[in-house]
Amino acid sequence: MCGTFLGVQAPVQAYRGYAPPVENTEIVLSSVAPQSVPTGKRMHLYNDDSVADFTLVGVTWQGVIDPTTVFEVRVRELGKWSEWNELHWSREHGADGDSSEAQAARQGTDPLLTAPADGVALRATNHSGALPTSLSLSLVNSNLTAQDRSLISTRAVATTFPSTVTSPQGAVVARPNLITRAQWGANEKWRNQDPGMGTKIIAGFLHHTASTNSYSADLGPAQMRNLYSYYTRSLHYKDLAYNFLIDKYGNVYEGRSGCPRVATSPCDGPARPAIGAHTAGMNVNTFAISAIGNFQDATPGAEALSKMDDAIAGLMAWKLAPYGLNPNAIANIPVGRDPHHLSRYLEGDIAHVLTVSGHRDVGKTVCPGQYLYPELPAIRERIATLLTPEVAVPHLTPAFVAKEATEPIEISFVITRGATWTVDVFNDIDNSIVGHADGVASKTGPVIYSWPHVDTSSALLPVGTYTVKVKQSVASISTPAATPSPTATSTPAPTPSSTVNIPTVTEKTSKTYIAAAPILTTAGTWKYRSKTRAWLTWKAATSVVPVTYKYRVFDKYTNKWSSWKSTSASGNRITVRKLKLSHRYRVQLKAVNAVGESPVRESTYVHRFVK
Repeated sequence: MCGTFLGVQAPVQAYRGYAPPVENTEIVLSSVAPQSVPTGKRMHLYNDDSVADFTLVGVTWQGVIDPTTVFEVRVRELGKWSEWNELHWSREHGADGDSSEAQAARQGTDPLLTAPADGVALRATNHSGALPTSLSLSLVNSNLTAQDRSLISTRAVATTFPSTVTSPQGAVVARPNLITRAQWGANEKWRNQDPGMGTKIIAGFLHHTASTNSYSADLGPAQMRNLYSYYTRSLHYKDLAYNFLIDKYGNVYEGRSGCPRVATSPCDGPARPAIGAHTAGMNVNTFAISAIGNFQDATPGAEALSKMDDAIAGLMAWKLAPYGLNPNAIANIPVGRDPHHLSRYLEGDIAHVLTVSGHRDVGKTVCPGQYLYPELPAIRERIATLLTPEVAVPHLTPAFVAKEATEPIEISFVITRGATWTVDVFNDIDNSIVGHADGVASKTGPVIYSWPHVDTSSALLPVGTYTVKVKQSVASISTPAATPSPTATSTPAPTPSSTVNIPTVTEKTSKTYIAAAPILTTAGTWKYRSKTRAWLTWKAATSVVPVTYKYRVFDKYTNKWSSWKSTSASGNRITVRKLKLSHRYRVQLKAVNAVGESPVRESTYVHRFVK
């Protein structure tokens, strides 16, 4: 099965007890289906226009099935019969062949998600004219709820788990806004209590559900419940097949749980390497994202593809980051048991594929479809960007120094392990370099460069503005391309291209200042405004760093000074208040910056009306 959902980002807010009912009707076809018909003849297996309402249909079976079998279904939606739709299936989709999950599971088709329907017809065609003796038609339905609408419309989600992860190379990647199982309404009684767990992540696969593309955003939670019911109650899987699902609106859903059914402590399931049932023989230490829809038969459109690409890239980057993986590097995946021999690789082989691959890269399938698969190169580049460590903005201590100061300015910045770094200080007047240091980081962490702010003759640099630029070059972490293992099929395994080891360069800048105390050349001029107010205006002080002004007023008739008052004095003008007509006033003004203050300037004023 090449399907399930991918999704957008939604941290964890538990909706305790939220598990809307899901009706799962199993119609056994053994008694009605012909067991043998002439070769190539169409077998009409079921037709009923009065079944219980459903929004998902699928076919399951046990035992041997003719591999040429094609199942087709049509449904009556909103009173009208649809065209015939093929229910795609492949035994290569599913649990690893030697797992207990594979032994207990039934085989089945990809589920077809529909609009509300009350009629269904099923037919099959194959070369042999034979069908399995245990054949069932599954009809599943979960209704849209008010909470579903609220969840999608408000994205009211929160999480108690870390909002970011940091790669060994120092890249900080945001946690996707996952819509959790608790939020979309998973009934945890349906799944196996203890999920299988790998030890790490070595690769991620992109699938599609091969179901309808016609759905609204608020149907996502109900679709998740339908799929969950089909996988666990019809196919008898331990849980959903895929680790994550994503819809065409960019919403990301948590799929297979990575936590015990009854957790005794907080458990971040999406972050764990849970073993899924998505890529037979390659489920251990991998994960899968499945896009909801059929992207082989139809494109969702440019806008939907853009939203899906962003969501897939963000989720993939978050899963790969803790393991230091590069999406363009070669992953070496041990191939487990594949009893149906439908993989491109044989049991015991090592599959050499890109770390982020489509299902068709390892299996004989078109999944994730001709319209989604070509998006993978752009998705990998987006992931690579998200996994590129960023240089932190340099921190300067102090940011301002007096021109006479002899203590150095400490320039600190965080650098990635293995990165080559440089720090240069430029004089903003002529762009000359007046400070330099470089090195190679032995670990991710802070580096401190003490800049003495002197020239080549060891004289202190003049007052001015200086730019600090920190640059790091991070080499690609890719590994050489390997030769794919031979396969027993006539279809050759895909040969991944080598990744060119091109360093990625990032840089950040800050400003530092060598400053003198501000120079204030005027005490200012007065202008009458009203009986109690006047303007005081002055020429701005000279300074390379921000300046504030302080002033106080002396009333000759009361013989008192006011307290000093501060102002940023936008426009270099303030309003002096509480004046009295015919009183004589003195105003003292001074400019202040980070390293000092100007001499006090004084002016006098008799407050009276002047035309």
